[in-house]
Amino acid sequence: MLKAALSCSLLLCLTTNTAFGEWNKSAGIDSSLAVRVIDLVASERYDEALAIADSLSTNYPDSPEGYFIRATALNGRSIDYEDELDNEALAEACQQVQTICEGLLEKGDAAHLRFYLGTILGYRSFQSYRSGDWVNAYMQGVRAAKHLEAALEIDSTCRDACLGLGSFYYYRSSRAGLLRRVGIISDRREQGLELIRLAARRGRFSFIAARSALTWISIEMEELDSAITQARRLLERYPGSRASLWCLGSALMKAEKWEEAAQTYEQLLTSIRRESRNNHYNEVGCLHALARGYAEMGRWQMVVRFSGEALDLKLDPGVARSKSSDISRLKLLRKRGLKKIAKGSETIPITDRPDKKED
Repeated sequence: MLKAALSCSLLLCLTTNTAFGEWNKSAGIDSSLAVRVIDLVASERYDEALAIADSLSTNYPDSPEGYFIRATALNGRSIDYEDELDNEALAEACQQVQTICEGLLEKGDAAHLRFYLGTILGYRSFQSYRSGDWVNAYMQGVRAAKHLEAALEIDSTCRDACLGLGSFYYYRSSRAGLLRRVGIISDRREQGLELIRLAARRGRFSFIAARSALTWISIEMEELDSAITQARRLLERYPGSRASLWCLGSALMKAEKWEEAAQTYEQLLTSIRRESRNNHYNEVGCLHALARGYAEMGRWQMVVRFSGEALDLKLDPGVARSKSSDISRLKLLRKRGLKKIAKGSETIPITDRPDKKED
């Protein structure tokens, strides 16, 4: 699910899905309420967050905060469930934020308005990415970054803007490849990382999201002990958080800590299956991780079990296309497991990897 976090087209959406900027104090909204919403979204209690958003929008229809909270909750939920059910409502909430903020900016520039605009453009970038419109995703990201830069120019203490902006700098540079090496795109990875770290240390509302972003970057950079520690700290704050379980599972798998990884993914699988809103996208990814992990341990009965559960799922065409690579690997893992069981081999040398072809 969260491999998308490493794409530059995500730049702001995933890493700012629980971020809030300065509140419009003229509307009389207490910032402690924003912290409450952060906890609700991070704890995957989306309906409660949406209820707060709707109450704010009703009481303060000319302020962007309620609509911004609504967009944030919907964006977080759509990422969590990996479906498109919230797309229309999310687009509407983002448009309401944009319309109000642009109207208020005509009366005077303000850091929090720029922050809101930058963040909802990040959400839109993610939606474009999910629909396959990479060009629009990137262009929306560029626009988002400009608003966040403006927020920091107006108020250098607006640390929450550092998260989205740092993510943009880091991922655009890290994904530029040859364009970065020949100097067409400047290498701003370190600058991006420092901004994200600043948000993690001093962000008023984005510090949790910043820590999550740093965990994924640590995995990418193969700083696995750090990633595992960070993911566990996030789980201590939000026990059972699927976002943090994905982080931890990925780090443990990359560190080849197979037993711990399997325990993490089994916990994640239980959480996914407990939700009534399940299009099986995340379930397939989780089952693939479990089958692979148990293959590495030579526990072929478990490989056959989990790969078979994944292959038995009825997937709609869109999900089937998106998970085609996982499905292909699961078929190979199941075939290999059945052969090993038939040979009476439940344990194999660690060098005999499941991705090797059978003779």
